[in-house]
Amino acid sequence: MQSAINRFDRFNTQFDPAKDEYRQRLELTHYPSTFSEDSYDKAKQLFIKTSSADTIGKLKAYDILQLNNVIGNYNLESTAYVILDERPFKLSLQNIDYQNLQNIESNTEEVLTADSTEIEIITDYNIERSRYISTNYDISYELQTEILKTEQLLIRFYLGPLMVDYRYSQTQLRRLKELISTKPENNSEP
Repeated sequence: MQSAINRFDRFNTQFDPAKDEYRQRLELTHYPSTFSEDSYDKAKQLFIKTSSADTIGKLKAYDILQLNNVIGNYNLESTAYVILDERPFKLSLQNIDYQNLQNIESNTEEVLTADSTEIEIITDYNIERSRYISTNYDISYELQTEILKTEQLLIRFYLGPLMVDYRYSQTQLRRLKELISTKPENNSEP
């Protein structure tokens, strides 16, 4: 399968004096390469890695799936998978939230009635439906270690009967590995 078109932003590091920890942030955007079963148009991911003097980097991901013209109103299952070189690792999704949007566009035409009054009638309309699903999950230290060794990474969500996958490009995988392996003290001073 061909890799999807992807965009990434470099991660940045900040020191949070309130919690006495470093926060590193990486944002990724995924677009599907095929629409076989994938019914999403875009997926955004935000990774936050926190580290302090007494903790190893904790990594949390925040995902937003954008689905357009969705058939059905399926809910996201509470389990997803990270698939590393064909090996699945279970993720427990937290704080799943849904937002449904609808946009109606219409074409109109002016017509004259028998008494020469001009009225406007709708000749055609189009309804576009979008659904945004947001969730977050922890990426354990063990899974971070496995990600550092992998050559391919795919995340799979289950949305009713659909499997929703997004595959990381080599650039995105490299950036995620850099986030996992970088020690924040080297990048930023409090």
